[in-house]
Amino acid sequence: MSRLLELLRQEGLKLDGKRSIRDHHAERISLITMARAMVQTIKDDVDRKIVIGMLTDGIFQREQISTGLASVEANRLPAIKQTKEHFYGRRQSAVQLVDMLTTNPSIDDETLVSFLVERSQVHHVTKAQNMAPRKYTMSNPNVTWQEAYAACGVVLEKRVGQKRGRKPKHV
Repeated sequence: MSRLLELLRQEGLKLDGKRSIRDHHAERISLITMARAMVQTIKDDVDRKIVIGMLTDGIFQREQISTGLASVEANRLPAIKQTKEHFYGRRQSAVQLVDMLTTNPSIDDETLVSFLVERSQVHHVTKAQNMAPRKYTMSNPNVTWQEAYAACGVVLEKRVGQKRGRKPKHV
């Protein structure tokens, strides 16, 4: 659990909910335990697709971790109009988790927790900005999220704190 806390502090990340770090860590460990068991049952491509589908849902049902960043345009919108953008695709993350567990079954839990923390990060963008990087990465699958954002003209800045549904004070 200390590694999760260290990662959050190091990256300046914030959990969106009101649950403790301990609870978040326990959820991720539970997901890893289930992922290990599911990967061991894979016998063919059909099994693999089913496991990936289940992990896709499992990864993103966990609480999101805010980067504290928002696009310039999103910062001008009320919080309720902003979209939380996972800059790593759900399915892509599940595929990588399955690959990690398949190629290295003894990989340690804390490495996998770090992976899940990275993959659970979100920042706030507009609805249109949420779709643009997805389209870009479909035709350029090996780009980083930073490259995709730059190519789509999405500029991130520190998120302006605001109450739900209200416009930011600085606009």
